[in-house]
Amino acid sequence: MRKIGSAALIAAMAAGSAHAGGIERVAPSTRILFEEGNYLELGWGYLTPDVSGEVITNNSDLGLVSGSQSGSMLGGYSLPSLAYKHDFGGGFSGMLMYNRPYGANTRYNSSDPNYFANNNPLEDPENLPPPFTIPADPDIATANLKTDAITAILKYTTDTNISVYGGIRYQRIKANATVPFVLGYSIEADRTDGWGWMAGAAWEKPEIAARIALTYYSEISHDFDRVRERGYEFVEGSPLPQFYDVITQTTVKIPQSVMLEFQSGVNENTLVFGSIQWTNWGGDYAIAPEKYGEVTGGAALDDYQYDSWTYTLGVGRRFNDRWSGALTAAWEPSDGSYRKNLGPRDGYTRLGAAATYAIGKVEITGGLSYFWIGDTQTAVGALAPATSFTGNTAWAGGLRLGYRF
Repeated sequence: MRKIGSAALIAAMAAGSAHAGGIERVAPSTRILFEEGNYLELGWGYLTPDVSGEVITNNSDLGLVSGSQSGSMLGGYSLPSLAYKHDFGGGFSGMLMYNRPYGANTRYNSSDPNYFANNNPLEDPENLPPPFTIPADPDIATANLKTDAITAILKYTTDTNISVYGGIRYQRIKANATVPFVLGYSIEADRTDGWGWMAGAAWEKPEIAARIALTYYSEISHDFDRVRERGYEFVEGSPLPQFYDVITQTTVKIPQSVMLEFQSGVNENTLVFGSIQWTNWGGDYAIAPEKYGEVTGGAALDDYQYDSWTYTLGVGRRFNDRWSGALTAAWEPSDGSYRKNLGPRDGYTRLGAAATYAIGKVEITGGLSYFWIGDTQTAVGALAPATSFTGNTAWAGGLRLGYRF
């Protein structure tokens, strides 16, 4: 029974782990920690979204023209991963994993000159006071956030199949953004590191491939000591906006979360499995650079008002000694709050399918998922709603290569 459990969960992960709440791209999982023996896994995934919206409010002061189209504004992204699990004996085992769990890739590509995110209100930058320079694509709003993460976990399993585990988490983050709409604003933050921890416990019944695992992941704080912010602002006593180029500091806190994972065999060849994840996005998380807050009256580049809950459920089936497959579904309910224009989505629904082929010590898995991205409305400063994003979707695919030794 344990073999069908392993194959089904590998297939499920390939089918649809590439999306979660907030800026999270890959939900945390302890699956590999429970693989039999020594196990090495290489994974790669890719998600391509189709997200666009339109202005629903007229406001000439803010450059909002009702009906203006954003164009496709979220780029695709890849998700590499590498993990190794080792049995030390005496009930002890450990895991080392690399992945990219968080990120953002926003680039408004609208050809509509009336769409505010593509519109620099500095109509004639050549006549502004120096040192104004026009960057490449000056009228395109962008946001990029890249992370690399390493997690190391040690697990102890008792003779009664109760296990406890814990470990450390390391993250490295780099971010930049351009927001022409905010008087030519741009930001570039130097790469920074952050540390956290995780801990959990699990119960297993191997003869029916049953397992329940509850895991806590701590908040990770990233202190950006060198943040370069540039743009223009209006100052008292000057009829023209004045250029600024300042070095500031800011802190971004990746929120704490709790993950409950469960599975059980239905019969010799069939497994049901699922998970429930809570993430504290409504806590201290915000990307709020100092100067950006000053020129926008206290706004943040990105934040969330509420926590997220994500639910997954799936069924796996072993067809023979070499082939197995899985069907999965996931749901993250919307909370109805306004979103920022750099990340306009509110929940999602996902369906996925995957298959695993095993030969000897090698397992090859491929999967596909389709997402219905939750409709939302966004705010521009104090004006809400400003734009509407509806009917958006995404495709995701993944490949995993596992080796047992």
